[in-house]
Amino acid sequence: MIEDLSDPTRAKVPKVKIPKAIWQCLCTPWKNAIIIKLLGGPYKFFDHYLAVQPWDPSFHLARAKAPKTTVWVKLHGVPSMCFHEAIVLYLGSKLGKPIKVDSITLLGTREKFACVCVEVDLSQQLPSSVALDLEELP
Repeated sequence: MIEDLSDPTRAKVPKVKIPKAIWQCLCTPWKNAIIIKLLGGPYKFFDHYLAVQPWDPSFHLARAKAPKTTVWVKLHGVPSMCFHEAIVLYLGSKLGKPIKVDSITLLGTREKFACVCVEVDLSQQLPSSVALDLEELP
């Protein structure tokens, strides 16, 4: 077990400094790895939610937080004439950072709802719904 030696409350213990060249050599095989931590996100694995992020050499599981994650959002009540990529992305921007509109929405073959992928900030309260006011349109 590796202990956090930077904790000022710990008694004096020897520190081992790893030279930068050796650290880079140790990190090289992990450059294409991904980190998965069970938490409250959109993907389930054995009834737990998953968050996926690129590997980072400074990652520490015990201190890991996932402040942002991507989710697919179903937008009910959107008229099919609004199933245009720019409009659906704009609607998604009211929930977070819009990433992508699903292909079925863009094809217009499913008229019950539009679907957009949005990056949301888990440290902020998420809205439970978004109202679409069509009366303001020309």
